[in-house]
Amino acid sequence: MKQLYGAAALGVAAVLFAGISGTEVMAQELENAADKAAQGAFEYLYLEERGSSDTNEMKIVIQLSYSEEAPASAQLQFHYEGDSESEIVDASQIAERTVTFTQGFDDATKTAVLDTISWTENDTVYTVDFAENQIEIAGNDEQTENANTALLYLADGTQKEVPVSEEPIRIEEMQEAVAQPEVDEAIAKEDAQEETDRDSYTGGELFTDVKKENWFYPAVSYVMNKGLMTGMVNGGFGPNEELSKVQFTVVLYRMDGSPEVRLSANTLSIPENAYYAPAVYWANQEGLLDRSQSNSIKPEDQITREEMISMLFRYAQYKGFDTQERADLSQFAGAEKVSPSAKEAISWAVATGMISGEGKDRLLNPQGSASRAVCAAMITHLCETYMPNAFANIPIYAKANNIAFTSVNQETGDFTVTVSGITASDDVKKVEVALWRDSNQGDICWYPAVAQGNGVYAIKGNVVNHKLHFGVYQAQAYVTLVNGLRIPAGIQSGTIEGSEAKIRISNHVNDVYDQVGHDLYACYKWVVDNVSYKKLPISVEPKEGYTADQWYAVLAFENHQGNCFCYVGAFYQLAKGLGYDAKYVEGKVAMASGGYGPHGWVEITKDGATYICDPDMQDEAPRYNFYMQPANSPVIKYVR
Repeated sequence: MKQLYGAAALGVAAVLFAGISGTEVMAQELENAADKAAQGAFEYLYLEERGSSDTNEMKIVIQLSYSEEAPASAQLQFHYEGDSESEIVDASQIAERTVTFTQGFDDATKTAVLDTISWTENDTVYTVDFAENQIEIAGNDEQTENANTALLYLADGTQKEVPVSEEPIRIEEMQEAVAQPEVDEAIAKEDAQEETDRDSYTGGELFTDVKKENWFYPAVSYVMNKGLMTGMVNGGFGPNEELSKVQFTVVLYRMDGSPEVRLSANTLSIPENAYYAPAVYWANQEGLLDRSQSNSIKPEDQITREEMISMLFRYAQYKGFDTQERADLSQFAGAEKVSPSAKEAISWAVATGMISGEGKDRLLNPQGSASRAVCAAMITHLCETYMPNAFANIPIYAKANNIAFTSVNQETGDFTVTVSGITASDDVKKVEVALWRDSNQGDICWYPAVAQGNGVYAIKGNVVNHKLHFGVYQAQAYVTLVNGLRIPAGIQSGTIEGSEAKIRISNHVNDVYDQVGHDLYACYKWVVDNVSYKKLPISVEPKEGYTADQWYAVLAFENHQGNCFCYVGAFYQLAKGLGYDAKYVEGKVAMASGGYGPHGWVEITKDGATYICDPDMQDEAPRYNFYMQPANSPVIKYVR
């Protein structure tokens, strides 16, 4: 169970916690921005159970807000309720802006009061001090009263009891539980509207192919936030995609409020159930289509720049706007290519600043295709010039109430991350999770989430996709709406633990099993046939975290070459994986030149007898059998 609190919205200045399993607490951000700059701040704090319940060992993690690099050191100071002496815990791990403390609590029913958190960056010490205001989480002892509630203590001395639930409590729900001071209703309404307008406006970078430095960024942001143009099914805006006539007609129809039309009264030869049918019927009725083409419009017809401007000109006239401005087109290159029927509209567009020509020659390019970015720019210009307050920003948001690392297999490296409690401004088309551990996101991997029912989405990943990294991962959820917008919906950290060596070897071993089956001799033959001899230092220093047999096995599996110990390491792992009583042996064998030299082999005990398998010698002397040699009568003399 995890418990989540948006304390920043509540003016809470301290957190109390008990050593209970899986409880998470979002810590208070300091209220004053100047205080933040002077004292430092963090975004959240959470507690996480580690080990057995007997140890009461917890990991306490804070996420720093303003640091740009990993702190040099960090400390957490707390005291048990009723005790006057404080205890100090040094950080057990620091990774970029995430600081982890590991602490064992001697009694799960005690309440620990957080005093301060401090960290050092560039010789500057930042400290967050906590005052009297507190959130208290009860211990997990079943006999403890109110074990399923949290108490919120306010500055005025009152307190509110908040139920603990399996799902995280949203900030809005916490706010409802707190008595709010009386304020002027009109001022509150105005402030709320300003906040709504501010929060609902989101930049065009929500589209995967739009960046702030693009010339079309302001226009794409405008048409997106006004609900006039949406994105593509792949989560992009498609700024360079050519626009069809019917698509542009749909945009104008949307601008006009999508009025009802009488489909049966039209003679246009288009399907009545086509998505663009109402828009085309409306445009035809209002005289926005070129009369010479209105009866032959097809969905695949691309719109030219002069056709788009002509339709915008007719729309402006239809709306009763002042369209008297004209410009001299003779100063523009390509003016002679403007169709006679479009000259008036082009002259108006130049005079109003809607278009200015391309390049130093100011090329009009009237017959050129019109992209979605060009459409967004022209629509934005029309709206801001003639009806700047006509369209309110539509809500655009997506939030996930909970992102959780629900299972981690420490042997295989498989893990599951679930995303739940999604709220969005439109229907959800898909959910993705970006996951990484490296601070530079060098191991980032994107996973499509699969709906599990009840609004829960899950991804299944493996640390192999992340360079076999372990530790604190970041999981960023993205929600793609049906309108094509892909919105970051929340981020959460979680710890993935395991053995790189075990997982790395397990993957290689399973790959061999997939090739030859679960047969000992077939695995023996695979090593003989797929590893070639290469002289290596004796002995090779294993990578940190690996035993000698594991490291030799990795060299054989991944390089397909190595010395006798590499042969043996690979076969030993394969035999062990099949359940055999196998031993990796480093010993000596008699040399043809006399004396003994270092050598490795595998000993397998079966039915009370011991056998020697030597894939390296099998490769060197294939006419002899070095597979399952009775230990008391081997082909050559082995000395342990």
